[in-house]
Amino acid sequence: MHDAALASTPNAAIDLLADALLALAVLAHPAEGRRDD
Repeated sequence: MHDAALASTPNAAIDLLADALLALAVLAHPAEGRRDD
């Protein structure tokens, strides 16, 4: 992640939303998100 950008820009909210959406996408499609097997 880009913590440096998160720390000092208003884009932090956007980045957090993006991370949340990515997490939801991974949860919704675990086969596409992760193949650790």
